[in-house]
Amino acid sequence: MCQKHGINLTNANKQLPKRENYSIIVTFNHEPIVENIIILFHLYRNRFRNLIFCGSKLIEKLNFAQQEAKKFDHFTFIEIFNSFRGRYHYFCMNKAIEMGYKTQGFLLLSDDVFLKHWNLRKLNQKNVWFPSDLILNIDPNKPLKDWGHSIKGFPNLLKTWKNMEEIASNKKSSSEIEKNIIENYFKIIDQNQDLGSTNKSRKIKKCGSDLFYVPKGKFSDFVFLSGMFRKYDTFLEIAVPNVLAGIERNSSVQIIKGRYVWNGAPLNFNDYDRYEVFYHPFKLSKLNRGLVGRDYCKLYLKDVFMIN
Repeated sequence: MCQKHGINLTNANKQLPKRENYSIIVTFNHEPIVENIIILFHLYRNRFRNLIFCGSKLIEKLNFAQQEAKKFDHFTFIEIFNSFRGRYHYFCMNKAIEMGYKTQGFLLLSDDVFLKHWNLRKLNQKNVWFPSDLILNIDPNKPLKDWGHSIKGFPNLLKTWKNMEEIASNKKSSSEIEKNIIENYFKIIDQNQDLGSTNKSRKIKKCGSDLFYVPKGKFSDFVFLSGMFRKYDTFLEIAVPNVLAGIERNSSVQIIKGRYVWNGAPLNFNDYDRYEVFYHPFKLSKLNRGLVGRDYCKLYLKDVFMIN
C-alpha cells in the first residue's frame, strides 16, 4: 500500500520493538472485515504481551474467508453473541480476563480507534486509563434529548444499581466477596460525585468508551461489575464510565489524551501531531483513498515502525 504512494518502509527499524507488558483487545462495532484484522495484527502483534480480537459473527466471517484460514491459526478470537453492533463491547474485557492471561492489564479499543500506543508509556499501569475524568455530574432522573436516556441508557443503569444494593443488603444468600465489591464500588462512586452540585441525589456519567484500560489489580472488580451492567443491557457509553468510576478514584485515573469526533469528520493528518494518543473514529476502509493512504504511510506508519 505504501509503495503505491512512493513511500518505502523497508528501512524501518528491523530490531524487535519494545513489547509492552500489558495486552490489547480489539473489538468490532460491526461485522469484522478480514483485511482490517490483518492490518491491525501487523500494527500490534509485536507491541503488546497479547493481542485478542473480539466481536460478533467472527466465526462465521472467518469460516467464509477460507483462503485466509491458515493466516489465522495463531490469532486469538473471542466470539461475543448478541453484541448488537458493539453496544456491549465492554463484555469482551470480561471474557479476556477469564482466559487467565499473564499480563499487567488489558487495553480495550474499537477497531476504528487510531492509536499512537507509544505515547501511553507515561501512564501508570496500576491505574485505570480513560479518555476523560471520572467525575459524575449528570442527574439520571432528568430526561435528555440524546441516547443517554434511551431504554439502553440511564433506566438500565438505575436497575443495575438497585440490584447491586439488594445483593449487598441480603445477608443470607450474598457472598462476602460480592458484597465487598459492591460496598467499595458505591463508596468510590460517592467520592467521585461532582461536589459543585447542590443536588444530593447520586449522579452518573456518560462518555465515549471506545478506549479504556483496566489494570490487573482491578480485574475481579471489573468482571463482577461489568457483568451486572451487561445483565441489564446497559449501553457502553454509560456502562463503562460508571463501572470505572466505581473502581478508580478520579484523582488517580490516567487520562488518555486524544480526540473524539461524533459528526463523521475524517481524521485530518494536518493535525497529526495534536492527536497525542488517539483519534476516533478512523475507518481503515478509508485507506484506499489516495491522500488518506499516503499520509497514513508517510506519518503514522513511519512512527509505528521506527519508534521503539
